[in-house]
Amino acid sequence: MPEAKKKNVLVTGGAGFVAPYLYDELIKHDYHVIMTKLASEQGLENYPYQTLDILNKEQIKEILLKYQIAYIVHLAGISSVKFSWENPTLTQKINVEGTRNILEAIRQINPQIRIILVSSGEVYGPSLLTEMPLKEIHPLHPNNPYAISKKVMEEMAKNEYQDLDYIIARPFNHSGPRQAKNFVIMDFASQIAQIEKGKQPPLIDVGNLDAYRDFLDVRDVVKAYRLLLEKGKRSEIYNIASQSPQKIGDILKELLSLSKEQIEIKINQDKFRPLETKYYYGDCSKLISATGFQPSYAFKDTLNDILSYARK
Repeated sequence: MPEAKKKNVLVTGGAGFVAPYLYDELIKHDYHVIMTKLASEQGLENYPYQTLDILNKEQIKEILLKYQIAYIVHLAGISSVKFSWENPTLTQKINVEGTRNILEAIRQINPQIRIILVSSGEVYGPSLLTEMPLKEIHPLHPNNPYAISKKVMEEMAKNEYQDLDYIIARPFNHSGPRQAKNFVIMDFASQIAQIEKGKQPPLIDVGNLDAYRDFLDVRDVVKAYRLLLEKGKRSEIYNIASQSPQKIGDILKELLSLSKEQIEIKINQDKFRPLETKYYYGDCSKLISATGFQPSYAFKDTLNDILSYARK
């Protein structure tokens, strides 16, 4: 194989929420980005895509060779907890075996490629308030199929691919414009926008408002990925978190305050997650120490941007 070009980055999962933001972040810092998606997926306009199915190892090898890849940020996979409950076998197949295919391709084509394996803060599972914030050394007790698949992916990398230059990132919740409506903040914002347009009665349907969660702006999360590519330590695990939990009910109040409509709140038990824990937030001091990471987006600005996007 020709020597990998130092600035060539492969970003999988290009049709997802995060990848275009990562593309923008990397391009801004003079990387050459190859972003992939399934042939059946619809990407965003004005972004270039290559076709890749991570369940096809030969396709992965072809792309690594063709573009002389030096870095990979592996975003492709199932990311919805709800979907994972409905499709646990498929979730496991894509999130674990798809990742294995990429790691095997790296081993065969160029073991020097650095890869960010994107896991999730969900892997920690239910925890007591006294154990917050969650640190990377905290025991893992995942309690949904999505989180279980990410734990298995991590263990696979640690046990079978110690020879490769991988880093595991555990992002907690992240939000921003373009996120799918099945994620809580965009769900709220979309309903408010529909009410303002007269397309929904002035009643917002919500789940558990008493939970506390850790939210970062997606544009800060992708900055963390770039910094880990550049400064992260091989084989290490890094939380990506705000370290400042937000109550879901307070998020809804803030969004409602940005609207002139009088909107009633309706609690819908169907929107409650199975086995939900009340408090969940991470410690990212390890990330800060390794990379100097600091968030750039205030949470209120993120909410404002999301609602503005939902109103379009």
